[in-house]
Amino acid sequence: LIILCSDGLNGELEDREIAQLLSAGDDLEQQLNNLEQAALSAGGRDNISMVAIAAPGPTPVRRGTLTKYLWLSAVGLIALALYLALVKPL
Repeated sequence: LIILCSDGLNGELEDREIAQLLSAGDDLEQQLNNLEQAALSAGGRDNISMVAIAAPGPTPVRRGTLTKYLWLSAVGLIALALYLALVKPL
């Protein structure tokens, strides 16, 4: 599981809190909602943005069938996020 997030999340929650909340939900959407609510409850002083990518494993994070192109979408999403974070507007 890879989560790219803004400081609105990791500025409000400690790493151990994030790990605990990620292990407490049945599906990825619920886990992200739990993270958002916890950050808001901890003060929510900044915007909270998250992008999550889950790779299939022995115990899938999401219910349902993942397509064979999920990994390609994940790589593209990571590349886009890095590009947007690192490239200055002209």
